[in-house]
Amino acid sequence: MIHPSYSVLIVDDTPEDRMMYRRFLAHDPDASYTFREAGSADEGLALCREQAPDIVLIDFILPDEDGLNLLESLLAEFGSARFAILMLTGTGSEDVAVEAMKRGAHDYMVKSVALEQRLIIAIHSALGKVALEQKIEQQRLDLEASNQRLQDALGAQQASADQLRLALRAAQMVTWEWDIPSRSLQWSAGFEERVGVSPDVLGGDFERFFGLLAPEYRELTQQRLEQAIVSGTLDEIEFRVHAPDGGIIWMSASGYLQHDAQGAPKRLIGIVMDITARKQAELELRQREHEYKMLVENAPDIIARFNSDLQHIYVSPTVSRATGMPKEAFLGKTNRELGMPDAQCDLWDVNLSAVFATGQPRRMEFDFQTPEGLHYYQATIVPERSADGTIETVMSVARDITDYKTVERHLRFLADSSVGLAGSLDPLAMLTHVAKSAIAYYGEACTIDLADQNEIRAVAIAHHDPNIVAAFTEMRQRYPVRAESSHPVAQVLKHGQTLVVDTIPQHIFTDNTYDSEHVRMLHALQPASFLMVPLIVRGRAVGVIGLYALGTPRHYSHDDLTTLEELSRRVALALDNAQLYQEAQEALREREAFISIASHEIKNPLTSLLGRAQMLQRRLARLPDPGRAQDDAEIIVSQGMRINSLLTDLLDVSRLASEQLTITRKRLELTELVRNAVANLQASSPNYRIALTAEDSPLWLEGDAGRIDQMLLNLLGNAIKYSPECGIVYVDVRAVQNTAQIAIRDEGVGIPADALPHLFKRFYRVSRASVQQVSGSGIGLYVVNQIVQGHGGTISVASTEGVGSTFTVQIPLTQ
Repeated sequence: MIHPSYSVLIVDDTPEDRMMYRRFLAHDPDASYTFREAGSADEGLALCREQAPDIVLIDFILPDEDGLNLLESLLAEFGSARFAILMLTGTGSEDVAVEAMKRGAHDYMVKSVALEQRLIIAIHSALGKVALEQKIEQQRLDLEASNQRLQDALGAQQASADQLRLALRAAQMVTWEWDIPSRSLQWSAGFEERVGVSPDVLGGDFERFFGLLAPEYRELTQQRLEQAIVSGTLDEIEFRVHAPDGGIIWMSASGYLQHDAQGAPKRLIGIVMDITARKQAELELRQREHEYKMLVENAPDIIARFNSDLQHIYVSPTVSRATGMPKEAFLGKTNRELGMPDAQCDLWDVNLSAVFATGQPRRMEFDFQTPEGLHYYQATIVPERSADGTIETVMSVARDITDYKTVERHLRFLADSSVGLAGSLDPLAMLTHVAKSAIAYYGEACTIDLADQNEIRAVAIAHHDPNIVAAFTEMRQRYPVRAESSHPVAQVLKHGQTLVVDTIPQHIFTDNTYDSEHVRMLHALQPASFLMVPLIVRGRAVGVIGLYALGTPRHYSHDDLTTLEELSRRVALALDNAQLYQEAQEALREREAFISIASHEIKNPLTSLLGRAQMLQRRLARLPDPGRAQDDAEIIVSQGMRINSLLTDLLDVSRLASEQLTITRKRLELTELVRNAVANLQASSPNYRIALTAEDSPLWLEGDAGRIDQMLLNLLGNAIKYSPECGIVYVDVRAVQNTAQIAIRDEGVGIPADALPHLFKRFYRVSRASVQQVSGSGIGLYVVNQIVQGHGGTISVASTEGVGSTFTVQIPLTQ
């Protein structure tokens, strides 16, 4: 079997996604595809101009503009019937989905692991829609061409009549003369040219001329001639003549009677003309009229024409299928006289009157209750003008857009459900939102069950009536579904397949009730139909979404089924993500707990080690010639202090992660704290100079002196580390409006501009070689930022490579 082949243009700036679409479509069993790719909207538009594809896949987010603008450009340049357009995006949005469909996209999809089958189905559906649109567009073009030919034929007919009048004036027509007593027939010059038969062929014999007539016209022509002898006038008569070459010539003859001196009929004289062209035009006109009628009568749209009183003067047969009424019932009546709802009558009256008044086409949408159910239509109303430009009638073409509305409704439902799924990582909150969205869409009871080992729990139950929710909840709590039972929920979980029952058979109730009270509760709820789809997570059914029609049975359509299955895929993905998030959070908690315990365990022996090392350092200092031992002791103390500082930062990071970093607020004076920190660091860094500038007036604030000192030592230490040997670090403390501001500036290597936005992230280290040469853990500035934020303040940095950096801290002053 030969499958069709389609050309696909993929407009997506992500190579992985383009490769994913190629891979998905390669699995299509019913078609083959060729591909071209574009990484931007401009490139995609250029490729379409170069060679129009059959299918265009557009990513919503493109580097030069969004996918909606490209969609609009394609439709404006190529029209909606040229190729199928599908919009894809990494994150779903109701507004985007609806806007894409309104602007003319044939479908809209969210990129996910379940995209493959959905993409193939959507492409085939879109190609079908395009084929239908192309067929309708071709019908419209044929209709316009037919109308043009009709106009041309009418114009030619008018021109022919004008030529006849000119010929008569100029005596250019072929004349004939029939002598009645002798029955001889004579023709004027031009007979052969105009009639196609030489007079010599007839020899002036009337009977031989009659022999050229088509048999069905001989008797009629003879009767008309006899009537002319009596009446004195031969009115125009049309007949066909068989030419010698076998062709057919249409002729038109007219004349009048002449009498002899005694008043007896003597001769008939007149003119004859070849009307073959006119007859062919009339035949073609009738054929075009028949084709036009067939197009209109068999079009899927409802076509109607209205006069200025808004009465129907024509309706196509399609109206009978939509209303159940014969089309003849509409003629001569307004919509109101036909008994249509007042709201629809008002809508039609307003739009029809506007077209009559302005001459501008109008478009409107309306719904109508057909014998098949509620349908949605889009009507285009255009004026019909007479030759002088006056609007005599208007025509409306109403197209059934129920399928489009259904798609739009499905997208809105899925988008609304997706909002709840994306807005929370709490499975119960997500499922409750989904259940409520489902009843808003389907208007029925919805339950969502999750399987936990051998237990099946109803975690979400929704219905418009709170009493039904309460009754459903009580029944499921008192009589839980057994995993090993034949209950539909258990069977869907067991087999992982959708289950649809339009009318619930009695044995389902009999086989799955505990006792008479259970039977009573079921009968009170009156479940009549259900639709259940499994929640598949990593190949395993973990739950079931169930819809129940209560009281009256319901037939679930294919659209109902596919929409709920798509919802189940999204819910399953969200549940999997929530589970992964919870596991990740637990792993983070375990890691932070380990860091905290390990840091504590290391810090205790380290403190003892540092104490011993410092004691050794002091003893060596008292010796007259300590030698190399003094240097070794200094290195041990220095590195021990560094490890101690690193452990302090790790403990703070752990406390921040577990929200246990404490800020003990007391009233303190900031300038004095800064002076002490500068003095301590200056003493330990004799090769550098720290220049402090401070205002005389005190700067009082509520804060933790130990944490602020930790912040200052970290910032000052960094400034010294990244400064050149014997460099200067500038510290400025002052009041700025209602805040105390500390600015620490160095003249060191500086920080690359691309690193500045990430500087206060945990474990971030600048990757430049000039910075990497200085040791550090990447957590100091993270802790500093958390301390500043804990005091209600802010920290910022400005830096130029090769010039230096300035860190500015602002903390609110005490009022």
